[in-house]
Amino acid sequence: MRDRLLELARYNAWANERLWEKAQAVSDAAFNEDRKAFFGSLSGTLNHVLVGTRTWLDRCEGADQSWFEGLDQILERERGDLERAMAGQDARLVGFVERQSDSALAGDIDYKNTSGQPFSSPLYWILSHVVNHATHHRGQASDIISGLGHATPEMDLIYYLRQRGLA
Repeated sequence: MRDRLLELARYNAWANERLWEKAQAVSDAAFNEDRKAFFGSLSGTLNHVLVGTRTWLDRCEGADQSWFEGLDQILERERGDLERAMAGQDARLVGFVERQSDSALAGDIDYKNTSGQPFSSPLYWILSHVVNHATHHRGQASDIISGLGHATPEMDLIYYLRQRGLA
């Protein structure tokens, strides 16, 4: 179980890195322009990925979440800062999974959602959700980049697995 989740965490970092390579072609104005996406702009969408990843990892590690203001919170306004913050959370995810045993991954994590409602979920499902959540919103970000007339990368899991010689 750990090995599979670790590969998914690495895939997540790889896909985010590929997306950022293409996001660099977008002008600063277009990066922040409201594109009528769920989180408005490309910046808003990528900030949401950052918020989601950080929130879930904080829950898993029992870290303070007093920084959290909302799912549409803009944590980083500058593109370079946002890219670095996402890469930092991607590395945090990989490191967190590396430190887990299969038994820890099968165990439950108790947490409260953003409304304060208590939940308890198996750690492996939470970590799977973190990657799946990012994949969903990378698709939205890719659509924004494409709509601005720029090429988007292949980010499907199978491309990552083939590159790593695993598929």
